[in-house]
Amino acid sequence: MVYGQYKILIYGLPVSMEYPRLLRQRYGIDMQLRGCVVTDLELAYAHGYNGVSKEAAKRKFGQDIFEKTFADAMKLKPSTRPRRDKHAPIILHIEDISGLSLVTRDSLS
Repeated sequence: MVYGQYKILIYGLPVSMEYPRLLRQRYGIDMQLRGCVVTDLELAYAHGYNGVSKEAAKRKFGQDIFEKTFADAMKLKPSTRPRRDKHAPIILHIEDISGLSLVTRDSLS
């Protein structure tokens, strides 16, 4: 992490396209999409990097910035989020309550 610049590494698709936009707009936090195929080493690196970056952001902006921003992103009209194709393939992506760090299996339908 470069001093004063906050970055979160994500793999796969974010749960909401509004979530990264709101983090950047409100706090200057950049979510960087690193691809859809994740190795154990990449996942471990992202987990460690995100832990440091998220804690620094929480110290500066408040402990609940990720949860509040995620909740706000989910409240936006569905038309502002990507359309979901019911015939889309099942993919692997990373998310937790704030859109990060837990590998899950999700269908885009």
